[in-house]
Amino acid sequence: HSAGPGRVSVTIDGPLDGEMRLRGNAVSSLLEVKTDGRVRPFTENGLAGTFDVSVDKAAFGALLGIPAGDGTMSAKMSVSGRSLTFEKLAGKIAAAAFEGRGSLELGELYRIHGELAADRIVGTAVLAAVVGATPQRADALWSAEAFRRGPVAGLNGGIAIRAARLTLAPGVTATDAKAMMRITPNEVAFEDFKGMLNGGRVAGELALRAVSDGVAVKGRLDLKEVEAAVLPFEGHPVSGRFGLQIDFEGSGRSPRALVGSLGGNGAIAIEGAKFAGLHPGVFVQAIRAADQAPTLDAAKLAAVARQALDAGSLDVAHGDGVLTMANGQVRLATMVARAEGAEFTATGHFDIATGQLDSRIALAGAQPANAAGRPEIAVTLRGPVLSPKRAVDVSSLTGWLAFRAVEQQAKKLEAIERSRALPSSASPDGVPPADRNVGAPRPRTTGTDAAAA
Repeated sequence: HSAGPGRVSVTIDGPLDGEMRLRGNAVSSLLEVKTDGRVRPFTENGLAGTFDVSVDKAAFGALLGIPAGDGTMSAKMSVSGRSLTFEKLAGKIAAAAFEGRGSLELGELYRIHGELAADRIVGTAVLAAVVGATPQRADALWSAEAFRRGPVAGLNGGIAIRAARLTLAPGVTATDAKAMMRITPNEVAFEDFKGMLNGGRVAGELALRAVSDGVAVKGRLDLKEVEAAVLPFEGHPVSGRFGLQIDFEGSGRSPRALVGSLGGNGAIAIEGAKFAGLHPGVFVQAIRAADQAPTLDAAKLAAVARQALDAGSLDVAHGDGVLTMANGQVRLATMVARAEGAEFTATGHFDIATGQLDSRIALAGAQPANAAGRPEIAVTLRGPVLSPKRAVDVSSLTGWLAFRAVEQQAKKLEAIERSRALPSSASPDGVPPADRNVGAPRPRTTGTDAAAA
């Protein structure tokens, strides 16, 4: 980035063969730097000195090519030949304060080592700066512009990073986070990443490597006992704890291409979960409504089902699912779990590139004694992952109720046929009419009767 027109002034006082006072000031459109210290220009190792350095009005966003505000920085810098040491490093970027210490060895390959602690770090901004990603437009999640040379390219060494609050994604913030940032000329790796997340733990590894066709990434993310209720989903539809483990890798010339190439495998687990708007009493209400209606109306049944589902929640003690990732899409193979009052089944996929979710949750009720099969109802969630549109699918339930009605009608007809057949096959006393007079004495005949006979 061009700093535009600037101004530099340097004042040196003292003997050339001794200690000299050096004061400097540099001003540009991107930053203002001031130095004040003592220097000895001709030592055994070359230049040596100690300076107080301050940076004001620093446009870190423009300097690093990431979304960041202006800031300030100060440090006590020591110089000995090609070695620079920074102590009491402190500053702010926007409202985020940081402090640390470190060293830089100048040469054909710059070597850097240090420690950095901040009260807040935006993880996506750090990654964007490291790999030279251009900030995305407001209407896109990921930039389509090719990766540039990042500010750490050509460095070698490591920086221990700690953050009181680390933003992993919008609305998802880890606390007490730490990681080791390892740097080689063609790769930056974040190793031994650990932190706390919503009452649980988060850990992982991430390596970003410069390749001929852009940037290659390989990583692992591991979540344990994370409380789902405080995640930024609209309406907070889920409470309880969940765990997630996934390994992934991919490569691309731009952030969008990189995300679209991601593939991997993993698993997800839920413990003591409570799903709002999935009351298992929906089946009792739906059956009652169907029995009381003269005809089966799918629209009215859907309205009854939605109202019944919203009347409570579904308790799921435990559930496990398998995750697969391909072309930037994470898919959940069928998760089946026993819940209180119903069987819970979930499937779906999430498109990382677009942030869109498409999932389906199905509930199967207990099989009634007077019907075949089990009633089932489904809820679909489609749209932006944090605020998907919810819809109730009663097609399976409507079909089951229709089949149940046919079965019940058939049983009624069979009962009527049996009741009609009863008088023609047996008398009230259990003796067939054809056998009623067998063995009975014949009546006595009169003469007229005899003659007639």
